Amino acid sequence: MDEAIGTVVGKLREKNLLERTLVADYPGDQVLRQHLGVACGVAGDYANSIESFKQAIAIKPTPTAYLNLAVALKKAGDVSAAVESLRLYLADPRGETLASVKAAEAELKSLEASLKK
Repeated sequence: MDEAIGTVVGKLREKNLLERTLVADYPGDQVLRQHLGVACGVAGDYANSIESFKQAIAIKPTPTAYLNLAVALKKAGDVSAAVESLRLYLADPRGETLASVKAAEAELKSLEASLKK
């Protein structure tokens, strides 16, 4: 099991390096920055994940980018920033499924409640 996890982490690092190279070659590509943010997040590198999602949003704000940013921020322990990102996601969830919107609403409610404690 540990070997399988090590293999997956190694592949994620390779993917992360490849995506970083592509981002350097195509700095205005919002989708590449989204992919890099996801890869960094899966590898547990939340600081770079957050930065990649913020860069993606600066290029072209999308509901998915705001949602991904909220996930990364929450995992990094920045609940108040995650709340703000979820609010931005919910302000214009065009193209998102009803299930995703409902899940985001529930997560927002939960995070807001945790901030009041």
